[in-house]
Amino acid sequence: MATEAVGTRTERAPYEEFIAHTNWPVVSGAGVESLADLELGEARPDGVRGAVVQLEGMQGLSGLVVLELPIGSSSGTVRHLYEEWILVLSGSGTVEFEASGGAGLAAGQTVTFPWRQSSVFAVPLNMRHRLRNTGDVPARLACITNAPLFMDLLGSADAVFQTNLTFPERERALFVLPRAGEMGMADPGGFGNHPVLRCAVLEDVRALDLPDAVDIRGEGFGFVSLEMGDGIFGAHVSEVRERYMSNAHWHMGGAILICVEGNGYSLAWPAEAGTRPFESGNSEEVRRQDYVPTGVVAVGIGWYHQHLNTGRGSMRQVAFRYGVGATGALFVQAHNATRSHTIAVEDLDPQIGADYRQALSNGHRA
Repeated sequence: MATEAVGTRTERAPYEEFIAHTNWPVVSGAGVESLADLELGEARPDGVRGAVVQLEGMQGLSGLVVLELPIGSSSGTVRHLYEEWILVLSGSGTVEFEASGGAGLAAGQTVTFPWRQSSVFAVPLNMRHRLRNTGDVPARLACITNAPLFMDLLGSADAVFQTNLTFPERERALFVLPRAGEMGMADPGGFGNHPVLRCAVLEDVRALDLPDAVDIRGEGFGFVSLEMGDGIFGAHVSEVRERYMSNAHWHMGGAILICVEGNGYSLAWPAEAGTRPFESGNSEEVRRQDYVPTGVVAVGIGWYHQHLNTGRGSMRQVAFRYGVGATGALFVQAHNATRSHTIAVEDLDPQIGADYRQALSNGHRA
C-alpha cells in the first residue's frame, strides 16, 4: 500500500522550523509585560503582522503567536492538526467555523460568532475556520496552541496543515450550544466542584462573574473553568482580588497566563529552592515578572509560582493549560503535576509578604 510523505525532518525541531519560516521576531524569557505593546514583524502578503513568544515555561508543550489583522482583512479559511485558543487583545471581528460533516452536522455548514476585546474562543482540532476584522482599527490576537507538541509528535512542521482528518464530535458544540453558553460544574478529575462555562465564544472575560474558590488558590481568589473545543488543552478565568496574593503552587508545564484586567506581578522559583527560598538562602532563584493588562507569564513544571495584585480592583487573568476532561487529567497525572503541590499564603516565606506590603505602601498600586 502506497503512502504519502507529509513532511521532512530537519536539524531543527519541527516547531522551531515553523516559527523560523514566519520571519517574525521571537521574544523569549520568563514573561512579557504587555503583548499590546509588543513590536511585531513585517506583514505577510495578506497584510497580517505578528510576533512569536517563546517563554521558558512553555517547555515545548505550548506556543504563543501574536497576530495583528489589518482593518477589513481576513485570515482566509485555514485548518490545523493542533488545538488553538484565541484571546482578543484589541479590535473586533468575527470567526466563522465550517463543519466537516458527521455528528448530525452537514459538511460545509457554517456558524459565525462576533468577537471583541477580551473575547476568548477555541478552535476544535483541524476544523476549518476563518477570522475576519470587521472593526475600524487593527485587531490584535493572542493565539495560544499546543502546536509544538503535535508538530514534534509528527516530526514535521508541515504535516499539521496537510491532513484531512476530521473530528465532528468536537465541532458539534459550536452549532448546538446557546449563544450565552451553559454553566455547569467541573469534572472532579479537574478542578473539583467549581463552575465550568461551556460556550463557543466568551464575549468578554472581564464581565464574567467569578465565584470564590478559596480551596484552589486561597482567600481572595475567584475562578471559572472554560470548556471549549473539546480538547486536552483547556483554559480558566481567575482573579486575585484587591490587596490579595494567591498561594504558591506548581503544576504541569506549558501553562500560559495572560492578564486581562488590573496589574501586579508573579513570583516563581524552582521547587529545589525550597518552599521558603529567601529563608533558605536561595533568593537568587526567585524571579519576578511584572505585568499590566495583556501581560503574560509562563512557568514550567516543578516551579512554584504565585500571583500578587498591586492594583486597584481585581487582577483578572486567563490561564491556558493542560488538564481538561479525562484525557487531559490523565496527562497531568502522568507528569505528577496535580494541585497538591501548593504552599498556603500563611506558610509562604515571610519575605514574600514583606515585599508585597512594601510594594503596596510605596504606591505601586495603579
